[in-house]
Amino acid sequence: MKPYYDLDLTTRNRIIGLIKQCEISNLGNVSFEYYPTPRNEAKTFHMEQNNLGWELVVSERRSGTRDVYEIVGDQITYDYSEKD
Repeated sequence: MKPYYDLDLTTRNRIIGLIKQCEISNLGNVSFEYYPTPRNEAKTFHMEQNNLGWELVVSERRSGTRDVYEIVGDQITYDYSEKD
């Protein structure tokens, strides 16, 4: 299976940068949103630290889809997708 939303290089860099800032600030999670554009729905990104690294969930509320990624070090790896 492939993700509903492919992470582009800019988004990947933002995610890694936010994780580095969370680690500096001792925060275990962070969320942000990409607002809708004429070609794309709004997307919510939620990252949470766990024992192995970080988990990223990219949600599109309108379509009810979620992509889940694992982040260890600077590597973002697609895990699975869900749809309501």
